[in-house]
Amino acid sequence: IDWVEGCNELPGGFQHPLTRIDDIEGFTKNMDGSFTMKTREDHFSLSANDLSIPKGSTFSLPSITLHAGNNYVTLTVKSEDGRHQTTHTLEIFKLVSVTITYDTHGGSLLQSMTEDNGTVLVHPSEPVRPGYSFGGWYQDSELTESFDHTVFPNNDVTLHAKWLINQYTITYDTQGGTMMDPVTQDYNTPIIEPDNPERWGGYHFAGWVSDLETKTPFEFETMPAHDLTVYALWYTSISFDSRGGTPIEPIVEPYHTPIVAPEPPILMGYRLIGWYTDPSYHEPYVFTTMPGENIVLYAKWEMGEYLVTFETMNGEPIPPMSLAYSESLSAYVTPRYDGFIFLGWYEEASFENTISRVPGHDVTLYAKWLGPDMVQVGEDDTIYSFPTEYEGNREVAGGYMMAKTEVTFELWFKVRWWATRNGYSIQYQGLEGSEGLDGRSPTENKNQPVTKITWRDVIVWLNAFSEMTGLDPVYRTPSGEIIRNAYETDAVDSALQTDHNGYRLPTPDEWQMAARWTAYQTQLEGLLLGGNRYWTSYDLISGAVEHVLYGLHTPDDLGWFGSNSGNMTQEVALKLPNALGIYDMNGNVSEYTFSQGNNYQLAMGHFAYGGSWEYASVVSGVNNTLTFASSFVGFRMVRNP
Repeated sequence: IDWVEGCNELPGGFQHPLTRIDDIEGFTKNMDGSFTMKTREDHFSLSANDLSIPKGSTFSLPSITLHAGNNYVTLTVKSEDGRHQTTHTLEIFKLVSVTITYDTHGGSLLQSMTEDNGTVLVHPSEPVRPGYSFGGWYQDSELTESFDHTVFPNNDVTLHAKWLINQYTITYDTQGGTMMDPVTQDYNTPIIEPDNPERWGGYHFAGWVSDLETKTPFEFETMPAHDLTVYALWYTSISFDSRGGTPIEPIVEPYHTPIVAPEPPILMGYRLIGWYTDPSYHEPYVFTTMPGENIVLYAKWEMGEYLVTFETMNGEPIPPMSLAYSESLSAYVTPRYDGFIFLGWYEEASFENTISRVPGHDVTLYAKWLGPDMVQVGEDDTIYSFPTEYEGNREVAGGYMMAKTEVTFELWFKVRWWATRNGYSIQYQGLEGSEGLDGRSPTENKNQPVTKITWRDVIVWLNAFSEMTGLDPVYRTPSGEIIRNAYETDAVDSALQTDHNGYRLPTPDEWQMAARWTAYQTQLEGLLLGGNRYWTSYDLISGAVEHVLYGLHTPDDLGWFGSNSGNMTQEVALKLPNALGIYDMNGNVSEYTFSQGNNYQLAMGHFAYGGSWEYASVVSGVNNTLTFASSFVGFRMVRNP
């Protein structure tokens, strides 16, 4: 055999050569004095400290196959003369690399360990598994054979963790409700939600929570891996006594829930100061979180003034005012817009909701007016000349204002009502269009022209309308007195149309000038030259050249006549306007004029021009209208420039 270096001397007088043993390659002397016998397979230890062999003796070992760990071999020693023989038992330890693997069966993972067999075994820290306690290591998956080695075994091994299920306790904190027993049971087993606790004082059970601050709901599913306390959550309520204001719904929320003050109640004419915890208003309440008990809060009010802003809608400006609730607006403000009737204050510019007293809040009010929408006919300080059928060219001063529509029954009714209470007398009450009834208030047909009125009624009504709206009445006696009574026929028939700024009738020339006005600068069929302008013929519909001669519209587009009116009046301004934007100058109703200073016109009487819903659609008029009251005659207003 080949000796390992450093092993030429053996203890106890060993001499070589030794009897050959095929499995042994040599010896290695260890630090502790023992010898390691090296084989072709692996290493093993030879304990020779107690072995004494005489000099010259020989020994022999049987042929063996070593296995991992301890091996026991009989050593035979013979003396040199062969007369003596002794036997010795050798312990041979075969070293192997061994791996221990850990199967934690749901616990925390552990790394495997590899060492030589016989090495002192120190396990890693015990594994951890929620809800369980570690019960030791076992060599089989059935956990029948425990593993209690203190050194590494002679072979690889997988160790299995044994687990013991834990029990945990749920404690119920009912927060002042009926007491409940705690529950103790195994981890992960189903838990049953108990019956709801009760609490006196009007509290409502809201559920169980695991934390009172966060109010996290507790789900009754399976036992968690720890002891815990769950808390009863109770709804408390805040009720509101609004002290005459609009009702406020109670706040019902779990205790300690963040809350804010509700929308303030409304008590007309009062402002809410705040909410108090007592009806004597000693302690104001601050809204933070729900209290731990049911409470009632009381509204405290103070009467206040409210800022009213006035939009007079072209009337004279009115500065904003602070006014007491429910005060009459008319006691403080009367808007003025010359030439218009004030219909009232409204809370919106669309005039939907009228208001007469100061509301219980700051507000912007809008003035609604009733009066004619007017257009200027011709330029100021300009004389216009147009041809007539019987009198040649007529000259008219421009710049006067003419209403775009005929006077409606709504306007007539309001002015007549005022007039009869302010020193005026009007004979006829007027009709709402051609189908209305005498003396009736306006209906849905209020925007039809007023009819069944005499020329004398119109003169008095125009003076009343002027005075009512802050203008100077136009019609006066030769001595300058305002004409107020339609029954005083002599005074009315001799009335003068003065230059005051009030409302009046157009003269026949003014009416024809407005009806026959065009914007054309060249000769076209149907146009007549007068002065430096072109006018429509006196037998054409007002605006006809603009719309009819070029095929854009038919006569029915311009007015209401016997052919399209259904034998009755219609609402004003439903047809197309003429070149000045004036509606219904032909058709619907004929319109009164005032003849003054023209011998021919005075001889013929006061004309009504424009045709009507009953008659032909021509500019020519009817005369002798002083006492004439018909359902096809109305009027249109003008004002001086």
